[in-house]
Amino acid sequence: MSKVKFNLRDITSKNDTLIMMIFYYNGKKIRLSTGKSINPKYWNKKKNRAKELMEFPIHNSLNQFLEKKSTDINEIYTQYINDDDYIDSDVLKTKIKNCLKGILLKEKTKKMKEDKEVLLSVALEYKEKYNKCSWLKPMRKYNYYKLWQSSKDLILKSWIKELKQ
Repeated sequence: MSKVKFNLRDITSKNDTLIMMIFYYNGKKIRLSTGKSINPKYWNKKKNRAKELMEFPIHNSLNQFLEKKSTDINEIYTQYINDDDYIDSDVLKTKIKNCLKGILLKEKTKKMKEDKEVLLSVALEYKEKYNKCSWLKPMRKYNYYKLWQSSKDLILKSWIKELKQ
């Protein structure tokens, strides 16, 4: 069974300290930095999450980040044990480190490339239709172009948002 916990590197610090991820599996553990830091006075030791205080407004986004990373790490471990009989600690540690750094998994990247190709072909087809629309009145042709432009921008924004996750 696997378990993900988050602890502070230095609980007695008066300044911000790193949040460390500890992953337990098969009697072993992997300890890595999340890259995030917090002042210990805003850390809940029992829940291993940021305290929900008004004076610490980013508590919600930080806790969501930690929860997402916890889920992602458990998914990586589950996928890894399903694919291989033998667990190589170094390989698992590298996969978890990449997850914490925000590097996308190969599967997600492959899926995004496929989605991108489909969306791009639809956008190009849409643009070709626009160019062939000589029968449209100038104002309608302009509206058609604006619609194509905004849909292209929306697609690009969604790709950027997915890359940041």
